[in-house]
Amino acid sequence: MPRTFLDLTFSASGPVASMVVRRLQSLPGVTFISGGHDLYFDWRTPEEFDRQIRVVHDALSGSGATYRIQTQVEEVPWGNPTPWPPPLVDDPPENPAFARSKGASRVERLD
Repeated sequence: MPRTFLDLTFSASGPVASMVVRRLQSLPGVTFISGGHDLYFDWRTPEEFDRQIRVVHDALSGSGATYRIQTQVEEVPWGNPTPWPPPLVDDPPENPAFARSKGASRVERLD
């Protein structure tokens, strides 16, 4: 399901930003979030998108606020991340010049 994020920019010539935010919070299907975007809405068809963006647009009309949209789809086009740096090996390979006998301590005491 596509998700459209909206970023808001308020104008000093319009109403106080908190009034505009309260107006948007009352809209069905619009969710406010914290992070890189201000709010989002989900949609399935182009008609649903048109209807939802019109509701947001009408709610912002006359407020002096502007908005920017960015839409993402659920499917992520990349695989799982590779850990970096790679994990350390628990048992490093043995140095052939200093072979250990089985069960011997890794640290030798020099007396």
